[in-house]
Amino acid sequence: MIEKMTDEVPQLSQIIDVYKGGNKPKLGKWSFYPIKDKEFMKETALDLLEINKRNDYKDYFIIAHDKEESYLGISKKDGKLYCWCDWPEVEPQLMFENISELIAVYKRLPDYSSSNEQQSYLTEKLLQYEGLYYLFNPDIEYIAGNYSIEYFPQITFLYWDSEDKAKNYRKGNWDSFEIRYVERKEFIEMHLADFLDNDDYIGFNWKMDYEIDISPENFLNDF
Repeated sequence: MIEKMTDEVPQLSQIIDVYKGGNKPKLGKWSFYPIKDKEFMKETALDLLEINKRNDYKDYFIIAHDKEESYLGISKKDGKLYCWCDWPEVEPQLMFENISELIAVYKRLPDYSSSNEQQSYLTEKLLQYEGLYYLFNPDIEYIAGNYSIEYFPQITFLYWDSEDKAKNYRKGNWDSFEIRYVERKEFIEMHLADFLDNDDYIGFNWKMDYEIDISPENFLNDF
């Protein structure tokens, strides 16, 4: 039975929730490695346990990949979910407290087709404003942003159409950041151009972590 894997698979009871729809589940871009268990699911060659025998990141238990170069896994030290990739300069990054949080995020994110529609809608909204608000830390010269869950290891930098919305998001993790305003011309010529060079993304009017990512290229094309 699948329960026999408890000692080998961390957070097994939560992982099982992901597999309720089949042996090769997906959440967004993340494809989960299947579980080999005759009494639970179909056998497969490269399963959850086998891939971890080949894992170079021994402090993490791999559970999913994006079919390119990024991985999602559970830390064996703190039990939290991290993302990492084959780029040596990118260290594993904390993304979620647990698998339940990961599932909750994808339940509220739109599917791919809806995401494209919402990206277009948000791009149109952005074009309406003469300027935007963002969070900035002058000590490290950094604009507030998160690693994108859908485009990891790229970063999504955050902007709002009002100071109050920026203030609400700042509470907690971003207290050391100050609120700044950028006019549309500078936003396009400086901020967007920089994000485009680095293949990063924009988050517009986020109320919480992990909402819609907007491509700067799409924005500039529409503009």
